[in-house]
Amino acid sequence: MILQTVRGMGRVRPIATIVISLALALGVGATAVASASASSKPRATSALTPAQITSLKAAVAAAERPSTWAAPGPALKAKGLKGKSIFLLNEGVSEFNSEFTTGVQAAARAVGMPVLLGNSLDVATQSQDIEEAVSEHVSAIVLNAEDPRSVASALIKAKAAGIIVVSAFNGDPGLPTAVQKADGVYGNVSYCYSCSGALIAEYEVLKTQGHVVAGIQQMQGLPSSDRTVNGFVTVIKKYCPKTCSEAYADIPINGERTQPIESAATAAVDNPSINVLLPVYDFMIEYELPIVQSGHASSRIDIDSQNADLAPMQELASKTAVRLEVGNPTVWDGWGAVDQALRGLLHMAPVSNEKVPLRLFDRTNVGALNLKAAPGTWYGPSNYQASYRTLWGV
Repeated sequence: MILQTVRGMGRVRPIATIVISLALALGVGATAVASASASSKPRATSALTPAQITSLKAAVAAAERPSTWAAPGPALKAKGLKGKSIFLLNEGVSEFNSEFTTGVQAAARAVGMPVLLGNSLDVATQSQDIEEAVSEHVSAIVLNAEDPRSVASALIKAKAAGIIVVSAFNGDPGLPTAVQKADGVYGNVSYCYSCSGALIAEYEVLKTQGHVVAGIQQMQGLPSSDRTVNGFVTVIKKYCPKTCSEAYADIPINGERTQPIESAATAAVDNPSINVLLPVYDFMIEYELPIVQSGHASSRIDIDSQNADLAPMQELASKTAVRLEVGNPTVWDGWGAVDQALRGLLHMAPVSNEKVPLRLFDRTNVGALNLKAAPGTWYGPSNYQASYRTLWGV
């Protein structure tokens, strides 16, 4: 049986190097951001045209509204798949992973498929777990945020055994690349990370009237992080290329993260030009918010992020420096992963986009939410579970 265990962290980057690079990037003892002309407060003169303001207001308003369900692809008949099984490989323990697991299990239960769980942060152990799943003759494998390339040898064995592999949260929605296909990946499921980054930028460009100076904490090389940052930068280059700017701090993908995150926040507080702090994932807010507050920078710096985990959402509702969250109903993503797996098991083509929505949460709509309720309820009245069951004929 595949055991659900938590493994140790992988490689660690030299912390001293990271701290020095943060200081240089965010202007502590350097001039990278000091060269930007934007001040810490919105300028009296807008750098935006009336048409741009109208466009940005429309985009933000649309993103704030409740989400709706849309069929990702043609209907299918899943009744004949009872007895098939799914192996879900998580990467660590978190609220995000817990919600995704809940979605996969609920969706699989709807079609009578058991779910086996694996959990590892170590690539070697992930490969072993996949190979064990192959030996147990599972019908489908779902990778939760693991890079298929890193476990390619195990996935090739799964492909040879006729097992459907779905990759989750490895960048924006899309059909598998040629490399993914060669490694045995049948389909992808993900929300649009570049859209998330774009929404954050649209909000801040509108709020500052085209004078964003952002300190970005990224995990360079991680597809979801890279797409988020690309979406953010694309928008500010579109609307305010001369009056907006950004600087970067690279947070380790593996290893000790607390010190680099705190150093990035300290550097942002110490730089009077910074008015937006963008940690690409909202777990970082736990370490950043106290530094912004103790530095008396809450009125100057907006902390914006994505995932909409409970603790950051509570800070948003409390009107702290957390200004907005772009959320994605992660349980819904779990249903999307099972939808892709079912299509593979029925020899159908994968869909390019499971159409799992995003919603922008800020002070205008967070007060209407019941933060004590399940996070999936924050996105609106859409009964996506029933809609999937209808789509699947169960």
